[in-house]
Amino acid sequence: MLVLVVFGFGFTLHVLWYVAVALLILWVIGFLMRGRFSGRSAGRSHRQTGRSEADSPRAGRVALQAITEL
Repeated sequence: MLVLVVFGFGFTLHVLWYVAVALLILWVIGFLMRGRFSGRSAGRSHRQTGRSEADSPRAGRVALQAITEL
């Protein structure tokens, strides 16, 4: 019984190494392709977009006031 457990553990570990290597290759390909095809806007945009009307503190007070008036 112990032999089966050890064999199963070794087989699982062997398969997980192949999965890890495949994921690493996919990650490297994705990393390289993102930089090649994105142009100047690669990665996240760090531009400040400002606050929208819904994000303002006044919008929260107005919504709270509308709920309490019901």
